[in-house]
Amino acid sequence: MTIAMSDDRLFSVVLDPTELYDIPAEYTPISTEVEWLEHVGITSNPLWIRGEFLYKWTREWLRVWNRTDAIVEIKQPPRDLLAELFKNVPIPEQWSDRDCLEFASQIDPYSPNAIACFLAKISDRDLDFWSSQASVEHLAEWLCITIPERYRPFEKVWQQQYESETLGRYYQTENKVQLLRQWLKLADPPLAELGNYPQSIPEFLQDEFNHHWERQIYRSEAAILDTLNFGEEAGSDRISQIAYRIICEKQHGEYLTRERLHKIEAYLNPEQRDELRSLQAPPQPEPLDPDATPEEVLNWTINEYLPFRRWETIATEQSPDRRTSDRLAVSFVEWIYQHYPQLKITPVADSFLNYNVTHIVRELAQNYPVLWVVIDGLGWLDHQFLVEYLTARDLHLETAIVPRFSILPTTTEFAKWGLYAQLTPRSQDWDDNIDRAFATIGVGQRYTDRQESKLKDDLSKNTHRLYCWDTVELDKLYHQNQDWQLVYQTKRPNRLREIGDRLIFYLQQYPEKEQVKIVISSDHGQLFGGSSKYQDCPTNLEPRGRMAKGKTDDPKFLVLSGDRFDLPYDISVVKGSESLNGFNYSQNQAIIGSHGGLFPEEVVIGYSVLSCQIRRSPIFVNCRGQGKAQESGTLHLSIKNPNPVPLTDLCLYVNELEECKQGKAINGTVSANSTTSLTVCIDRCPELPPNASDRRLALSGRLDFKYANVESASSVLDSEAAIAIEQIFSSGGINLDDF
Repeated sequence: MTIAMSDDRLFSVVLDPTELYDIPAEYTPISTEVEWLEHVGITSNPLWIRGEFLYKWTREWLRVWNRTDAIVEIKQPPRDLLAELFKNVPIPEQWSDRDCLEFASQIDPYSPNAIACFLAKISDRDLDFWSSQASVEHLAEWLCITIPERYRPFEKVWQQQYESETLGRYYQTENKVQLLRQWLKLADPPLAELGNYPQSIPEFLQDEFNHHWERQIYRSEAAILDTLNFGEEAGSDRISQIAYRIICEKQHGEYLTRERLHKIEAYLNPEQRDELRSLQAPPQPEPLDPDATPEEVLNWTINEYLPFRRWETIATEQSPDRRTSDRLAVSFVEWIYQHYPQLKITPVADSFLNYNVTHIVRELAQNYPVLWVVIDGLGWLDHQFLVEYLTARDLHLETAIVPRFSILPTTTEFAKWGLYAQLTPRSQDWDDNIDRAFATIGVGQRYTDRQESKLKDDLSKNTHRLYCWDTVELDKLYHQNQDWQLVYQTKRPNRLREIGDRLIFYLQQYPEKEQVKIVISSDHGQLFGGSSKYQDCPTNLEPRGRMAKGKTDDPKFLVLSGDRFDLPYDISVVKGSESLNGFNYSQNQAIIGSHGGLFPEEVVIGYSVLSCQIRRSPIFVNCRGQGKAQESGTLHLSIKNPNPVPLTDLCLYVNELEECKQGKAINGTVSANSTTSLTVCIDRCPELPPNASDRRLALSGRLDFKYANVESASSVLDSEAAIAIEQIFSSGGINLDDF
């Protein structure tokens, strides 16, 4: 503001009794009486009056002369300004006037959100966070924010606004880290009333958190895992990784149970899950019934034989001559030898033989662009690993892996030719040209590993309806190495991931990748584990892996006659796990990656269908039960699954039942497009609450599951879920049922 002097001159002043503020260049500083006399009332330049004495003198002079309008601003002591903002929070005594001025100059004293704005400037959170309402999530996030020590008083002021809130006492903490440690159960007393910490473990507490849970798992021999609800427990991913390291790397396989595996595997990568599953001893299967149906044989192979075979080969490291699974495999060999001639009679569209996959692919290609990945030598277990990897990369399983029998014999020249030609390789049809076999499909283009640029370009140009990538990279890996354990546990996972990464790369080249259906299949599997070299092969046979061209009466062989098995010539197959020759031999003359025989892992392969996006239909879980108070009882689950994939790895959570609060694993699978009834035994039923009006106790909770072993999901129990409790009366600790 300015005032008019009697001589028409104008002037304005800023009064600064503190002598702390910087003087703008356009102002003339007045610090002494002489300077005051030389300028005040004389010059028209804006003046900056400094010091307590000159401030009082000037203000009085202007009052007398009725010229107080010349005062532009009176500078306040910065400590007083902060005191107005801090209210009942004391300003630190160690703050000098200069410190107070520095802080005050960064704050807009006229803003209703002055403190919040200031904290937003000095932290990595925006103004919305510092202006938010109190909540458990907000509290959890705030506790992880580190404010520099010199600014901590401003945070204390901010904390006061939550004093009257329900969570106010937590916001008033003097030690955020200690409160956070209590919430994470790293220090006593725990904060049960806040529930589970809802954020990821902050970096500055990760080492302590890891060490704490490592001690807990060792101390309890992993029993502590049974008490945790991994769907809600803070740091479930870290706890799972710690458990994995202890069980696998520290070799404490005795800590692993089916229930614990179910809890932690959702937080592990496919390779880790595969390793854990191989450590858990599955039940030893019974030999295959010679009169079993094809469906029963396929289910026996993938659900009983292969898990046992993997465990025995990896965990026990039994030599081939001592493996129980080898003897079980022979029962399959005899079954497939007996029934294969009948299997090949069924029309392709309905067949259990692997050329049924080509029919599926042709059907899909009528409505969608299809990327068909044929992986030479991809066995069932490798297929599971690859699908888990791809679903972790945001692909979705549309059709769970469907088992099929390979075309015999299980070598590429016959099995892959039969896959594409949709024929058995009988003499009048078969030749060794795979491209001519593929051409019989009548749609699409086949690309080998040497044609990857052509595949990429054709996908980007939307050239075909069907793109078949035929890769031999996995089969080549087995043939080029000598140590089966090294290949299986290190090189195999890496090769499968490489194939998965290339698949995703090719998919991304297509202009509208959301429309593409991805089909993964194989031509044959691989013998699981090392194979010893067969001695004294009959001289009239021409060895080719686990088979040989020609016919023999040696009882250790089975002869696939050309007429009965639709082959161009008679082929003799080793009945056991031995191989006649191989591409490479280990130091002890073992052969790996061998195939051509009739063992289950060579013959039973599968196909799966994936896509970039899929809409799952809701799962409905009906739960009813009955039992006597404080005694055992039963729950009956009715699970409706309207999706085209099965539900596996079932785990039931019921808040009202003590043994189900942290999850109870359920044996069984819910088939695709079906409603399945399951029974769950309860060791101890609860009592009815006091003054209960009837015997019905309402239940709440959820069912956790996976879509086809790979995609985790859950569904809440229906609103009518309940258990009927047999109890006459309960009050004051006396139960009339006891009389």
